[in-house]
Amino acid sequence: ICKDGSTLPVELTATFLRDSDGKAIGILGMTRDISDRRKADQERMMMEQQLQLAGRLAAVGELAAGVAHELNNPLAAVQAYAELLASSNDVDQSIKADLETIYREALRASKITTNLLSFARRHMPEKRLFSLNEAIDKSLELHEYRLNVNNIEIKREYDPNLPTTMADFHQMQQIFVNIITNAEQAMTDANGKGKLSVKTEGIDNVIRITFTDNGPGIPEENIKRIFDPFFTTKEVGKGTGLGLSICYGLVKAHDGEIHVESKPGDGATFVINIPVVPENQIITNQIDLFNTEEV
Repeated sequence: ICKDGSTLPVELTATFLRDSDGKAIGILGMTRDISDRRKADQERMMMEQQLQLAGRLAAVGELAAGVAHELNNPLAAVQAYAELLASSNDVDQSIKADLETIYREALRASKITTNLLSFARRHMPEKRLFSLNEAIDKSLELHEYRLNVNNIEIKREYDPNLPTTMADFHQMQQIFVNIITNAEQAMTDANGKGKLSVKTEGIDNVIRITFTDNGPGIPEENIKRIFDPFFTTKEVGKGTGLGLSICYGLVKAHDGEIHVESKPGDGATFVINIPVVPENQIITNQIDLFNTEEV
C-alpha cells in the first residue's frame, strides 16, 4: 500500500540476517514493483483471447456464408409462392391467414440469412474522411423515436477537437446502431427507462468511443462470450447473436479494438478504439499497391 492509499502488485523476497554464531538478528527484505510485468501478462492474455476469437469468427464466417447462399434461393421461392397464393381469389380466407404466416416467417428467415452474409462478408471498407462524432449523431437520430418512447435519456460528451479519420461511414454507423440497440433493449427490459452516455476523445492518435448504459449489466461468464457468433441471451426469435460479432469484425477491419466492461447491476460500457488515419496515408498506401515490382 502506497502513501497515497493506492496499491501496487509486488514481489517480495526476504532472508534472515545472522551473526557469526548463526543467530538471527534481523530480516533483510527486498520488494520489487511488478506492475509492468502484470500489465504485460494481461495484455498477452487479452491478445491470445482476441486471436482465438478471430479464429472462431473466421471459421464460422465461412460456414455462415455457405449456409446463407444455399438458403436464399429456396426462401425466395417460399416467399414468392406464399404471396402469390395469398393474393388468389380461389383460396379460402382461413388458408390465406396460414399463407400470410408462412410468408412472414420466410421473410424473417431471409433477414437472418442477410445477417449471416453481413457477418461473413470479406470486402474491404470503403473509407472516406469524416468525423466519428457525425456518425454517432446519425446513428442516434435513427433511434430517436424508440429512445424517446422507451424513456431513454441520451448524454453526449463529444470531444470538440476530435480529429477526422479515414473510415467507412456506413460500417461505423452499423457498429454504433448495434450497440445502441442492445443498450436500449437491456435498459427497457430491466427498468422501462434508462440513460445512455456516449463519449468521444482523442488519445495518442487513437479515437476512443464509449457507450455506457445504466442497465442490468453483464455477468462475467457472458462477457467472455459476448462477441462469439450466435451467442445471445435474448429469447428465441428476438435475436440471432450476430450483431456484436459483426461489430467486432467491422472494428477489426478498421485496425481497431473493441471490448466491454461490466458488472451485474452496474450497467455496461462498450469501448471502441479506432486509429486516426489521415487522408494522405490512404492515398499513399493505394499508390504503393500499384508500384510494387513484378518478381
